[in-house]
Amino acid sequence: DKTETIPPPIHTATLKIKKNDTMFTLLSSFDVSPYKINEVVSSSKGIYDLRTIKTDSDIKFFLDGNEFKGLKLPIDDLNYIIIEKKEDKFIARKEPIEYKTIFASAKGTIKNSLYEDAVSSGVEPDVIMNLSDIFAWEIDFTSEVKEGDTFKVLYEKRYIENRFVKNGRILAAQFENN
Repeated sequence: DKTETIPPPIHTATLKIKKNDTMFTLLSSFDVSPYKINEVVSSSKGIYDLRTIKTDSDIKFFLDGNEFKGLKLPIDDLNYIIIEKKEDKFIARKEPIEYKTIFASAKGTIKNSLYEDAVSSGVEPDVIMNLSDIFAWEIDFTSEVKEGDTFKVLYEKRYIENRFVKNGRILAAQFENN
């Protein structure tokens, strides 16, 4: 009676890049040899310099059992670099990030300042700054905003794999200066 061993499926491990992490230290933690690490880094030339990985980015590693098979790393707001082992070498390609976008809205009445009151209405600081930029030609937010003024904003929130990543564009905005 011979039992057949089924190879384990490819699984993923996601790590958040910390200060002083390098591709060498990250891949070494998965027992990838220095020779293979050099192959991985070399495969990315022309797409992204893996020596400049960004702190706080999530890097996804693909493993087959204990064997490193590839990685996926956001390289800017629009693209990933994906490196996969094909036959005996690593091949890199750039792929667009697929965001799930939902619409969010907020409104409020000014009691103190646009910034303070928008934050207390649940609006993130980057959206508030973009909102003030939209109206910068019409309203001097340092001297013309008064208690009782109102604002409304409709904007995008972008998610990757059901995790909030960043805010997108402002789709509509209103500011009423009383």
